[in-house]
Amino acid sequence: MATLPVISISPYVRKETSTERERLATSEALHKACRDFGFFYLDISSFANDAEMNTLMELARQFFALPQERKDLISIRNQDSAR
Repeated sequence: MATLPVISISPYVRKETSTERERLATSEALHKACRDFGFFYLDISSFANDAEMNTLMELARQFFALPQERKDLISIRNQDSAR
C-alpha cells in the first residue's frame, strides 16, 4: 500500500536560498501527488509558526466539512489548463 507523499514547499518560500531545480522538483512532486493520490501532506514546519499552522488546520477542517458537490467544483477533472 502506498503512503501519501510529504512535500515541503520551502524552495518556493525561501527563494533566495533555493535553486530553480529545487523549485521545479517541488512543482513536479505536487503535480504527481495531486494526480496520483488527490492529496498530500504539506510540510511547512521549516517556515510556519504555531499560530499559522493552527489557522491552516482550521481552514482545512472548514474545506473538508463542505458538501462534496462544492469540493467537486475545484476537482482536477474540471481543470482548464490555466492553473
